[in-house]
Amino acid sequence: PKGGYWHAVGDSGTLKTWTAFCLFAEAARNPHFKDYRFVYDNAENGALMDVERFFGPAVLPRLRQPRTGQAGSALVQEFYYHVELNVRRGPCIYVLDSMDALQDLADDEQFEAQLRVYDTGKGKGDVKGNMGMGKAKSNSRNIARIANQTLRENGSILVVISQTRDRLNSHIPGQKTYSGGHNLKFYAHVQTWTKLKGDLRRDYKGKDREYGSLISFDVTKNRVSGWHGKTPPVTFLAGYGVDDVGTSVAYLIDERHWKKPGAAAPEAKCRRAFSDGDDEDGGGKAVHAPEFDYTGDAEGLVAKIQAEGREAELAALVGRVWAEIAAAVTPPRKPRYE
Repeated sequence: PKGGYWHAVGDSGTLKTWTAFCLFAEAARNPHFKDYRFVYDNAENGALMDVERFFGPAVLPRLRQPRTGQAGSALVQEFYYHVELNVRRGPCIYVLDSMDALQDLADDEQFEAQLRVYDTGKGKGDVKGNMGMGKAKSNSRNIARIANQTLRENGSILVVISQTRDRLNSHIPGQKTYSGGHNLKFYAHVQTWTKLKGDLRRDYKGKDREYGSLISFDVTKNRVSGWHGKTPPVTFLAGYGVDDVGTSVAYLIDERHWKKPGAAAPEAKCRRAFSDGDDEDGGGKAVHAPEFDYTGDAEGLVAKIQAEGREAELAALVGRVWAEIAAAVTPPRKPRYE
């Protein structure tokens, strides 16, 4: 929502930057955001994909640097100055990519002091300070102001991208965290974690070839609707991007809203069958979708929906099925405060 802050945490290659650019693309075709500037703070010097090809011709002309002549912030203090100054110029969607690429002024000063000690040979050990903790302290001082005051002034939106890190000294193998301190989550309106669920592969000319991946989204904080949990995996196709229609069709098949002959296939098998229709149990064939007056393979259904421009109908159907499932698994209770 306008005035909100989204913290996007995830492993490498799990659509964090891509999803942020999808946000730009959606805003570019939404009249409620016609006066918004798109500020991309490219702190880690990434995102080299063809923006116009993947996100449409309307995004690139509206992209702005955080400061003229500066493609990305270097210090966490600069980042907060850039957000404040950009919001004061008018409503914007500001994406920081990423928090991990930023240094803190105090940490920089301590590094320089240690470098001088090393270079001159005068002194031993580390220079006193709080090396590595400066960023968390700066976030603790500033993120509350941005989230609770600055963004609300004109409905600007902030997206902060963070890379996952292994949690040290944890007794749980594979447990993850992120840099910058706990306040990044505390003041977020939404926090999501993304990870690679699996590769999409198919055989072509006798070779096993990868053509995409499945990405899972875990909503760990949600001030918008209150819902927490894992979403169905999102399909990402190499050379195309997020396969929204294909993901939606696969979801409706996986949830058995649309019937198909034979036993229900496991998710990974169903996904493979979705692409080529050659799964050994026939899981990829003969999907019956009465809402679209269609019976046939899933890929043909995707083509029909796109050819007829009925993506909005599909999205609405997914929403209804999602709501039906949520209502069915939640025990009925009389409202406590009527």
